[in-house]
Amino acid sequence: MTKKLALVVFLALSAVFAVSVCRPPAVRCEEQKKESLSEKDRRALLKQAGIFMRQKKYAEALQLLLRVLSYRPDDGGTWYNAACCAARLKDAKSALLYLQRAFENGYVDFAWAQKDPDLEYIRNTAKFKALLRKKKKYYKAANELRMKRVSEYYGQMYKVKVYPDERIIFVSDVEESKYKRLLDIIHRVNLNHFKRLFRHKPEVYNIVLCPSSKEEYNKHFPPMNVLGVFMPATKTLFVDLNVGEGTLVHEYTHALHFADQDALGQRHPIWIVEGFATLFENSSFFGSTQLRPRHGFRLMVLAKIIGTPSYVPLKTLMKMDHRRFMARAGACYAESRLVMYWLYRKGLLRKFYYHYTRNYRTDPTGIFSLEQVTGKPLDEFEKSWQSFVLREARGVFDQKVKLGVKLTMAALNCLVFEVEEGSPADKAGIKPGDVLYSYNGKRLRSSADLTEVLSRERPGDKAKIVLLRDGEKVEVVVQYPKEERKPGTGYLGIASKPVEGGILVARVVKDSPADKAGIKPGDVLVEGDGQRLETAADFKALMATKCPGDRVKFVVKRGERTKRIKVKLGARPKVRPGVNPGV
Repeated sequence: MTKKLALVVFLALSAVFAVSVCRPPAVRCEEQKKESLSEKDRRALLKQAGIFMRQKKYAEALQLLLRVLSYRPDDGGTWYNAACCAARLKDAKSALLYLQRAFENGYVDFAWAQKDPDLEYIRNTAKFKALLRKKKKYYKAANELRMKRVSEYYGQMYKVKVYPDERIIFVSDVEESKYKRLLDIIHRVNLNHFKRLFRHKPEVYNIVLCPSSKEEYNKHFPPMNVLGVFMPATKTLFVDLNVGEGTLVHEYTHALHFADQDALGQRHPIWIVEGFATLFENSSFFGSTQLRPRHGFRLMVLAKIIGTPSYVPLKTLMKMDHRRFMARAGACYAESRLVMYWLYRKGLLRKFYYHYTRNYRTDPTGIFSLEQVTGKPLDEFEKSWQSFVLREARGVFDQKVKLGVKLTMAALNCLVFEVEEGSPADKAGIKPGDVLYSYNGKRLRSSADLTEVLSRERPGDKAKIVLLRDGEKVEVVVQYPKEERKPGTGYLGIASKPVEGGILVARVVKDSPADKAGIKPGDVLVEGDGQRLETAADFKALMATKCPGDRVKFVVKRGERTKRIKVKLGARPKVRPGVNPGV
């Protein structure tokens, strides 16, 4: 999510949830009598106060903040900024009073208060230390206040309920069975992450907002062209359930990760933040406490860009700030996810995270920890990791059939988002909103499972697919059309150039029809199906008549010897951009 969008959402919510992490805005001023102030004017005053603080005009800023507080005395974030201004003005008595009121009204970012330079003047006082010893009391009060305000704000439209064990306030209008499933997902994510990754549970309850429809999502919340978002400042996450329940896992992973960061007093780089969230967005449940990450669309994205200008070197990725990361989001999300996936597959994910959090001050980028845990310099790791990615993606690009469905990008199952008109899926009766449950008896749990089964299908094949539709199982039969034989589409798998006496084979593509038949680099093709091959035009004319499956008899000159080699042509493979598969 962009910073501009984050600001819009924060402003919309800050008036409701009162757990803001405002940095800066303070002179001793008497509290003014409560007055009437519009919301628009309140925001304008806070904006101007922020400007004064950046200009170090703390007395002017404090006057504006106290005016706002006379209207909204329950705004913890504004009390905190007032404390900062008073401390900068060396008014310890007022600063400590304002800080106490900030804590009493829901501001509970104690980690920041302990290192905020604005509070340096009061940090070593007995009263400051006494306030921090009451953290548990203030956390409890903050959670009660959050529940009260969320209920008042959303209670007329949604079911609002607090779940202390999960440390969430859940807000949704979905039907009961789905409501229970979403709670079960949150429960499983908690069990998995605290057993296998994070160490500190949230002190402040996260607000989880899950509207039932896209219309509801945009009706009550600022319209967003994103699947979901977590706002660390207000500890609030939005989820558009229509793009898959994996979005909830993604955003809730953010919530738990930020709680861990808060307890550690750290702020991790965006590649680690998004790496963890994207790792688990495509997962399957195993037992009651484990999420097993599975491949999704991000593998395909990364496999296509390795070796192209779109690829971001890992050294660059790991030093990116939020703005630069989001400017190249497609590549950066995919790369972050696949680095974490590699660590997960090698059993090193937890070891990396623990090493990183212990050595955060030494290297906040994570490069040092990655090198230490993998035992390789970053550039060496990157080469072996890229090979791993391409191996994992093998088969994705050479499917012989097309089902004609688009799955949601972040799903814990194969949820159909779109069906191509006239496709085999459309003709079989598959509809958007269906879940592909099994394919020829094989259980489908992710887009990777579907890719795997489709890679084994051939034109003309039939398949039985079991769907989940409105809670019921429905079986459909998909018929793939027979392959059209188009002249000129036969694939040999060589790179060549004309020489005296024939066509020189400069390169043979591994596992291509030519490679399997025994043609080697350095061979000269003299004849093909009885036709002399003396020029490039001769060779082109021969191949222009051939279809996949045709057999071509070549006369090949290899050194001083002449051989006859029969090749069964294949179909031209789909490859990554920038790769030449030959003729």
